[in-house]
Amino acid sequence: MDPRIRIQRKSRKRTSGKTRSSLLHSVCRACLAFLCVVLLHQFLLAAFSIKMGYETVLTFSKVDSKPYDFAHWNYSRVQLLYGLPPFILFLSAWIVIYFMFKAQEVRGWYMFGFWWVVFSLLYVSAQLSIAPVSTAIGNGTLYQGIPVLVGYYGVSMYGLIALTVLSGISNVIFGFVAYRLLMQLSPSRTAVQSQQGKFKLVNSYYLLPLFIVFPVAVLLSYPHTIFFFGVMFLHGLLWLPGLYFIGYEYKGSQLRSERLKTGYSFIAVLVVLIVLIRVFM
Repeated sequence: MDPRIRIQRKSRKRTSGKTRSSLLHSVCRACLAFLCVVLLHQFLLAAFSIKMGYETVLTFSKVDSKPYDFAHWNYSRVQLLYGLPPFILFLSAWIVIYFMFKAQEVRGWYMFGFWWVVFSLLYVSAQLSIAPVSTAIGNGTLYQGIPVLVGYYGVSMYGLIALTVLSGISNVIFGFVAYRLLMQLSPSRTAVQSQQGKFKLVNSYYLLPLFIVFPVAVLLSYPHTIFFFGVMFLHGLLWLPGLYFIGYEYKGSQLRSERLKTGYSFIAVLVVLIVLIRVFM
């Protein structure tokens, strides 16, 4: 056999193995970040609710704070309980973005940080998008977070629709913001100089993990908030124009990258965590 052919085959095998490893690493970090984002929001909401003396029921889908009648609520309580947790998620995303821009090399936290940014922004924007529906329905599994806040302030239906439009536009912009974060994961600048190379990177590190994590969201939210998480993951598709960035050549630097590994123990812990959340929340 021609030695050149043998070298090409070995090179393809190494590339294929590295791609599968990167995909697995990205999927696991995406799943963990998704769980952490949702749980942080719910635990913050439940902690504030208990601190205020409400009868609190914590689930993965929603935090119930009773009683519901207006006599037990005021503007400051609604702002703290339903406005602060989404604001903390939103703020944390931009703090992580700042540190990712300052990073000198890709380590395990970088991939988790990327997905923390993705799901924090998607979670908050999904609350904005469903505000017209959840406000019209009233008390229910969708009526949580920002919808409660804008509903208590009596925002008109036109205002709620404007929030939905703003949410959609914001997600398109988020894609352009995340473009650099994702391109920095490329092992070399030449790998992202072509549109095909950029597409492969986006598909492996973003699109496929997003599709794979969605069934986990459905499993944990069934049957109460599937609609909410469906909207949330659809928002993730609005990032694609910015991430693919057709016609633009990335000229930034690639970060030094350590070998990204995901052991079986990490996967086992992740599966156990998902099972525990489904059973007890």
